[in-house]
Parts: sequence; structure tokens; C-alpha cells
Amino acid sequence: MLRRSRVVKNTQRGQTSISATNTTTTTDVAISEVDLTKIRLITSGTGMAIDGGVANGQGYVTAYLTSSTNLRVVAYSNNGTLTAHSVVGWEIIEYY
Repeated sequence: MLRRSRVVKNTQRGQTSISATNTTTTTDVAISEVDLTKIRLITSGTGMAIDGGVANGQGYVTAYLTSSTNLRVVAYSNNGTLTAHSVVGWEIIEYY
């Protein structure tokens, strides 16, 4: 089966640092306008690091588009008074 190739129109990349202390923290990143029906969002991260140790499942980081011009990065930590830190790399590929 042959797949129709997709031609890249635009690529946006960045990196966002985020921290959370026993809460959910959001960071909004302004991006150039994209057609939400024609994009792919790819994220990568360092994982969660807790002050004084490793997160061990005590938090998470996610990212998603809230609009055609906004990327939201969310971190959650349930580790009491310790702060979880992460650096999230992201790439938005828009196709024709």
C-alpha cells in the first residue's frame, strides 16, 4: 500500500524548563500560528528530577496545543515539599 507523502510547510522548535512543588504547574509558550489539523507535536524531556533525588514516579510532564498559537507544558509533582524539575524539548511540524 502506498502512502501519500506529506510535505513539510514549517517547523518550530524550542525548549522549556518547568518546576512543580506538590501541585500542577503550567507554562504557556507562544508559537507562530499553525493549522491544528495539519501538525505533529513531538516532545522529549530529561524526565523529572526531584531536589535531592530522582522522581521515581512522583510526577509527570506533558505538552499539548491549546490553540493555533499556544503550546502548553504541564508539570505535576506529588512529592510533598520537594520540587520536581524538568526540561522539555518540543517540535511542531506543520504539513501542507
